[in-house]
Amino acid sequence: MPDVSVQGQGGLLDIALHPDFEGQDSGGENDWIYFTWSKPDSDGNGSRSALSRVKWLNGELGEVEHLFEQSRASGPGRHYGSRLAWLPDGTLLMSIGDRGSEPSRAQASDDHAGSTLRLTATGGVPNNNPLLMTPIPWMKFTPWVIAISKA
Repeated sequence: MPDVSVQGQGGLLDIALHPDFEGQDSGGENDWIYFTWSKPDSDGNGSRSALSRVKWLNGELGEVEHLFEQSRASGPGRHYGSRLAWLPDGTLLMSIGDRGSEPSRAQASDDHAGSTLRLTATGGVPNNNPLLMTPIPWMKFTPWVIAISKA
């Protein structure tokens, strides 16, 4: 597992299985476990929300693959948000909290703070995102829950 910042509200933040996860010991093609976590900044003074995945193979966890990290680290270790939910089209929603220290960041279109991102299963930007930028920020606030209705 990666080096996780456990300051304040930081730590392992959420976990979600790939929607086509089979869970067999043979390690199916989509047997990925996705998780968000607070990644310490290189100077040790802040952290950022990050998305990674790990393959379930033969009843064990494989190597961690890092997919995405928030554009800017900050302190003081609160308001990570960071929930995961799969959409029916196979894209992954990842929320990022406003981070609490500078509320105006959650309203800035060039900052991931306070965003809900739509990502591919490999952490990239889907070709059909409504706004073509690096991943689009939607709904700028501190989301603590994401729920997808199948109706």
